[in-house]
Amino acid sequence: TVAEYQFVHGNIYYANQQYKEAFLAYQRAVEYDNEHEEAILKLSQIELILKNYDLAIEMVNKALKLNPMNATAYYLKGFIYLDAKDTSTALSSFQTAIEVDPKHYDSYIILGNIYMSKDPEFSESYYMQAMEIAPQSIEALYNMGLLLQNQERYLETYPIYDKIIEIDSSAYFAYYNKGYVLLVSDSSYTQSITAFENALRYYPYYHQAFCNIGLCYENLGDYEEAEKNYRKALEINPQFEPAARGLSRILE
Repeated sequence: TVAEYQFVHGNIYYANQQYKEAFLAYQRAVEYDNEHEEAILKLSQIELILKNYDLAIEMVNKALKLNPMNATAYYLKGFIYLDAKDTSTALSSFQTAIEVDPKHYDSYIILGNIYMSKDPEFSESYYMQAMEIAPQSIEALYNMGLLLQNQERYLETYPIYDKIIEIDSSAYFAYYNKGYVLLVSDSSYTQSITAFENALRYYPYYHQAFCNIGLCYENLGDYEEAEKNYRKALEINPQFEPAARGLSRILE
């Protein structure tokens, strides 16, 4: 149909961040089919990008009037309120999204993120739901690992970071976090170095990894290697204070 043709063109413009052209294409799609929910929601997304919150909500509500069971619309509505700094209304919208669709993965993730500092127990339950829906999701696994790490539940993080590495052997952030946990919880300096070096294999500019390798060598009494790694961290980020302090310690 003409409406679908315009919608597809709108998606092409949207993907290329040509939002003015995308907006006009979506508008034309809605003119040809005033019940085209996806085009209406895309118009809402562009209004959100432009920070036109009232217009974005107006478009979402129009889509919800056509289909009150559209979980994606409630999710988008939550994002609009969240961007507008209305967290309580955003939470209500995300919660409605999962009531409408109990398998709406993105809503569980964003709810987990919001509650991570507010209520870690709630956050954990949302991440658990996300992991049940998408067991291979690196995002859900990583967020859960970070939550547990922040609560100093270090032993529980190992299987999570190992699973991420099993899914994607190049997941440098999982190697790094595992190295960090080994460092702070077990003082397993040699194992930590191995984990940090694995992170650097896939992200050679990870200055924090070089710094922590330096710290491990410092604790092992190998000041030459410690100095070398602190200096590498500072080559990448000359303003990185932990590396500067470490270098200062061993040069005293």
